Amino acid sequence: MTTKNKGRKKSLFFGRRLQRKILIPFLILIVFTGSVIGFVSYEYSVNTTTEELTNNVESQMAGMNDSFELFFNHTDSTLNRLTSNELLLHYSPDERDALFQSFKETGDANEAILNIYTGIDETGEVIIYPDADLGDDFNPKERSWYQEAMEAEGSTIWTEPYTDEATGETIVSAAQAYYDNHDELIGVVSADVSVNTLLTMINEVEIGDSGYAVLFDQSGNYLAHPDESYIGQDVSEEGYYQEIENAGEQGTFSYQFDGEDRLMAFAQNSTTGWTIAGTVNQGEIDQQAQGILIPIVITEGVLIVLAVVISFMITRRITKPINMVMNRMKQIANGDLSEEPLKTTSRDEIGQLVT
Repeated sequence: MTTKNKGRKKSLFFGRRLQRKILIPFLILIVFTGSVIGFVSYEYSVNTTTEELTNNVESQMAGMNDSFELFFNHTDSTLNRLTSNELLLHYSPDERDALFQSFKETGDANEAILNIYTGIDETGEVIIYPDADLGDDFNPKERSWYQEAMEAEGSTIWTEPYTDEATGETIVSAAQAYYDNHDELIGVVSADVSVNTLLTMINEVEIGDSGYAVLFDQSGNYLAHPDESYIGQDVSEEGYYQEIENAGEQGTFSYQFDGEDRLMAFAQNSTTGWTIAGTVNQGEIDQQAQGILIPIVITEGVLIVLAVVISFMITRRITKPINMVMNRMKQIANGDLSEEPLKTTSRDEIGQLVT
């Protein structure tokens, strides 16, 4: 092998070595920086997605609670209207039929109301629509709805839900005491309201692929659940219900159920004390959040490839004139002055070296 060939090989080796010295740290820096940015972006995106999904579940429950509140407010308004009715405020037995007709018109106008009735405090008389035989020994003043309404002193009270024997529907009773101008108790008016519409609404809620909504009464019993075997069960001692009681009127929390990590969002209905809750598997939220990883990885890969190509081009542009100067210097050192002078338009350090 001639000395000239050996010098050429050494120069190529030197050139490659210099290029590697520039290129490898540059690429390591790019990959490291890109990885850090990708990791931070992924973590931020996962947290943001999880937070958004959590807020969506919480918003669904708040929306359901607003629907419940509209329903109960409508019944409350109905009772307020009835207690301001002159037929009630100045009731006399001669006007029983007129009062019954007023109850009928109110009940027929609202499909959710099954029964409307009043108990007169002075006589114990009961007027009820639809007409029913309550028995001669029936005393409204001994009933819990009557006594609770008296204690509420004009505010509407709501009983705990129960099953109506005649229809099989789940109902609650709303009751309100009414008074004369001297604040003397006249009686209590009450309405039995079917909440099957609300329970159906709960059962139809969809939260993601595996989530569902439930409803608890104020004692911690299931009123609604997609699995009917849970309805009526007392879960007041369960950890997740204790979380609800300790968290306030609205919120979210994580818990375990049947070995699964789950997320629950809830809202408490101020009128009845019931709790509307939505639950979803935490893994489903994590899976949706991790869907962001694929575009991040693809973007990161494309950027690294572009960085490698651009870095290679830049380092080649730097090392090429250096190799050219090095080869010319070797020719001169060997006594070869036959080549044309090197020319450059660059004014940087490499341009000065060429000159």
